[in-house]
Amino acid sequence: DRAMGRVIQWAGISSTDSYRLHKALIKARRVFPEVYDSMNAVASALVKSTDKTVRQLASSTMLAYMLDYPLGKKRLDHHVEFLLSNMGYRHSDGGRRAVCELLCHLARKFPPGVKKRFYDKFVFFAFARAANEESRDVPPRGGG
Repeated sequence: DRAMGRVIQWAGISSTDSYRLHKALIKARRVFPEVYDSMNAVASALVKSTDKTVRQLASSTMLAYMLDYPLGKKRLDHHVEFLLSNMGYRHSDGGRRAVCELLCHLARKFPPGVKKRFYDKFVFFAFARAANEESRDVPPRGGG
C-alpha cells in the first residue's frame, strides 16, 4: 500500500495515464490517502486548465470519484463547495463550463438523499451564475 501511495504521488495529474490510474483506483474502491489528496489537484485542473482534453479527463475522474469512491460527508461537502464556488471562475470560460456540466451530471446521478442535501445550494448558485454570466459560451443549464 505504501508503494501504491508513492506511485499516486509520482503520477500526479500530468498525463492521460495518471487520470487512468486514478479512475482504476476509484473503480476498485481502494482507499489511499494520496487519492484524496490528489483529487484536489484534479478538481483544480478541471477549473483552471486551458486544455479541453485535460478538463474532460478531470471532469470524468471527478464524477467517478464523487459518485463511487468512499467519501465522508465532510469530504463530499468540500468538493461540492469547491465546484459551486468555481462556477464563477473568471479566468476561463472553459473551466466554468466544465464545472457547470459536472454539477449537472452530479445533480442527475447523486442518490436522492444527497440531492436533497445540496438542492438549495445548487439552485442558488445556478441562478446567481446565470444572472452574472458574461460569456455566451457558458449558458445556464438546468439539470441537463
